[in-house]
Amino acid sequence: MAIDTFGSGVAAATFRTRPLGFDKDEVRACLQNLASDYEEAQRQIDRLTARLRAFEDVQEQSPARSTTAVQVERVLASAHKIAEDVKVEAEAAAKKILSEAHGEAARLRTQAERDASDLTSNAATRLNELNAEIERTMERREAVNAQLYRMAEQLEEVSRAIRSTTAAPATSASETTTRLKPQIVARA
Repeated sequence: MAIDTFGSGVAAATFRTRPLGFDKDEVRACLQNLASDYEEAQRQIDRLTARLRAFEDVQEQSPARSTTAVQVERVLASAHKIAEDVKVEAEAAAKKILSEAHGEAARLRTQAERDASDLTSNAATRLNELNAEIERTMERREAVNAQLYRMAEQLEEVSRAIRSTTAAPATSASETTTRLKPQIVARA
């Protein structure tokens, strides 16, 4: 991503956001471009400073200052100003980018913590519901088992009653039914 560091490019720079903030590669590329522009401005200042010193040495040897030396001084002063402006702009852009990245990271962390809390709460609620359902199912199972046990006892008693009636001589089937009916009704 190329950004015009001498124009409004740094202030208007935008970056894609990712789950944990701005795209680090884009931010690094932007900062690298700013640093590169600053270094180039600094090299230009150093070159102009060296030329100025050379002109000053020549000027010291000649009594009158040449217009070239005055122009070089102006250029050098301008270069220093530009370099300082680039540096200030780069620092401001870096602070803004880092501040936005930290803000986005904090927002995402807060959201993740809120989501985790909601999930934990929902899981605990669901666990309580399932435990209650298990408890109700176990109570129903115990009730069914008790009922089955009572029915088994009743069947056993009916079976004994039938065996005892068949062991005694009966005159007819209706007599046997009449004798067993009160026992079967009492047990049911």
